[in-house]
Amino acid sequence: MKQRKSKSVHYANGQYRPSRNGGFDCAITVKGVRHRSRQPDERAARVWLDAAEADATRRAPLTRAQMLDAQDALARLPRGMTLSSVVDKHLSREAMEPVPTVEAVERFLDNRRRRVKPVTLSGYRHSLGKMAEGFPEMIADVTARHVDTFISRYRGASHNSMLTCAKVFFNFAVAEGWMPASPAGRIGRVRTPEPPKGILTVEEASAILAQAEIDNPKLIPYLALGMFAGIRPSELQRLTSDALRDEYVMLQGSETKTYNHRTITIRPNLSRWLDAYPFEGWVAYQRSASRQHKAVLSVRMAAGVANWPKDCMRHSFATYAYDLERNAASVASEMGHQGTGLFFRHYRALVSRGEGERFFSISPKQHQNCQRIVNEV
Repeated sequence: MKQRKSKSVHYANGQYRPSRNGGFDCAITVKGVRHRSRQPDERAARVWLDAAEADATRRAPLTRAQMLDAQDALARLPRGMTLSSVVDKHLSREAMEPVPTVEAVERFLDNRRRRVKPVTLSGYRHSLGKMAEGFPEMIADVTARHVDTFISRYRGASHNSMLTCAKVFFNFAVAEGWMPASPAGRIGRVRTPEPPKGILTVEEASAILAQAEIDNPKLIPYLALGMFAGIRPSELQRLTSDALRDEYVMLQGSETKTYNHRTITIRPNLSRWLDAYPFEGWVAYQRSASRQHKAVLSVRMAAGVANWPKDCMRHSFATYAYDLERNAASVASEMGHQGTGLFFRHYRALVSRGEGERFFSISPKQHQNCQRIVNEV
């Protein structure tokens, strides 16, 4: 019986087929010249054809030594990687500026020193200091596995906070030419339960303002604008009476956290507080933020209010204004947010219906006394 001739397999503009004596016969035509080679197995045959086709300059097949070297390199590669990707990565790394990881952290902090608030800079220093301890000596040697291993030690919000810090730092390193790509780019955030919002109850807010009327009336504009206009304490320290209009508080970009202009409606009860306790110049009568904080602490302790979560006046305003008006877009705009996503995620607490009306009905006793005298007359 006549032996059946094996069929050729077309690959990479060439072809290969099993040889009678073992191995595979390969052939490819480059610039009109026919090149042939015998390879020990099918994988080697494909490598030879790929190399012969990819050599755009010489268009010549690899020597036997080069072929053996390529086969050995391919055997070592992890799945999914190619020789070209490894070479590109190596060459790009060689072109990087050799910067130690510790030095990269210091240069990043120097760059951010004038761009972020001191508290944010302190957070960067704390997080990156820990990262640098466990990372390779040179910044270009840091891989996604290093970053993922480090961040995986943290849970919930701490994990996401560390990841955000890492991404900002490594993006800076890429822009500076210290590494080819950010190793934190593909690491995902973890889902965390929504944290409770720290707000004042209607009774606590009323007690604090009533105590301030007795102990420290100069503190009233600061507290009233914080509770009933949602202005941040840091913004209140920079705010002057020039920002007050008949119906609005006009915050200039130089006074706000995000450096954007903001307009806030003066609601009726806030208007009564500002009429009852007028002021000239600075809203915060203590020009030192720490002294202003101590003045607030003294008043609320005298009022028996120990509950004072971070930014509670601003969070209280957002919560009760939404409950009163049911207009998330309007309240978010007054708070300086672009859209309502940030408002619902971080600023709005859950309260019973009607609490907003009670909160924005808190009025000064001095105003109430004046109204009583007017009614009697």
